Amino acid sequence: MHAQLKMAAVALALLASTGCTNRYLAEAQSAQPQGTAFDRALASDYLALAEVEYQQGDQRDGDTYARRSIDAAKGKPTQPDEPGLRHIRGAEAAEVTAARQRLVKALDSNGRTTKPDVAARAQSLYDCWLEQLDENLQKDHIAACRDGFKAALAQLEAAPVAAKPVAPMAAPEKFLVFFDFAKSNLTADAKNTIAKAAKATGPARLIVVGHTDRAGPEDYNLRLSKRRADAVKAELVRLGVPANQITAEGRGEADPLVPTADGVREPQNRRVEITHAR
Repeated sequence: MHAQLKMAAVALALLASTGCTNRYLAEAQSAQPQGTAFDRALASDYLALAEVEYQQGDQRDGDTYARRSIDAAKGKPTQPDEPGLRHIRGAEAAEVTAARQRLVKALDSNGRTTKPDVAARAQSLYDCWLEQLDENLQKDHIAACRDGFKAALAQLEAAPVAAKPVAPMAAPEKFLVFFDFAKSNLTADAKNTIAKAAKATGPARLIVVGHTDRAGPEDYNLRLSKRRADAVKAELVRLGVPANQITAEGRGEADPLVPTADGVREPQNRRVEITHAR
C-alpha cells in the first residue's frame, strides 16, 4: 500500500509539472504584446527560446523563458540573466560577466529605443549563452548562442553612421525580402521591396537566393527556401523583368543572417536576397 501511495504521489507531481509547463507556454503564445518595440521583440525572442527548450524536453528552462516572454509582453521585461546564478566558473565566468557589463551599458545607453530588435536579440542570446554554459552539454549550442550574442552586441554598440549622399540613379547592391514563419507567400512589404528591385534592375542579371530559419527539418527548409525564391522570381517576371535574366535558388538553413541554435525561429533568417550580378 505504501508503494502504491508513493507511485501515485509521483504521478500527481508529474501531472502538475506538465500542467504548469503547458500553462506558461500557452500564456506566452497567446499573449498580446504591449509596451515598447523592445518589449515586443524581447517577448518574441524569449518565446522562440522557450519553444526550443520544450521541444528538447527541458521543462525548467522552457518555463523560465516562457515566463520572461510573458513579462516582456506585459511591458515589464526582465534584466539580462545573472552569471552568479549559474554554475559557470573560471575564465568562462569572467567572460560572461564582462559581456553582461557591456550589454547592460549598451541597453541603458538608449539601445532599447534606437535598436529595439537588435537589443532584444542581444539580451535573449546572452541568456541563451549562460543557460547553455550552465548545462555544458552541447558545445555547438553554446557556440551558436555565444556567437549570435556577440554579433548582436557589436551591432548594438556600433555608433550610428551618417548617411552619405547617394547619386539619384545608384541602385542598392542587395534587396532583402522577408517572410512569415513557414510561409512562401509574399506580403505587401515583400512586394514593395521586389518592386524596388525590379525598378533598379536595368540590363543587369539578378540572383535570387531563398533562405529559412533553423526551425524545422533541414530537408523541409531547403524546399521552403526554393519556394520562396521561386515566388520572388515570379513576382519579378510579373513586373517585367525577363525570366532569363533571373537565377533563382534555395539554400535552406545555410548562410543565416543571424546565427542561432538549431530550432530557433529567427525572423531575419526567413528571407530572400536579390542581388545584382556584376
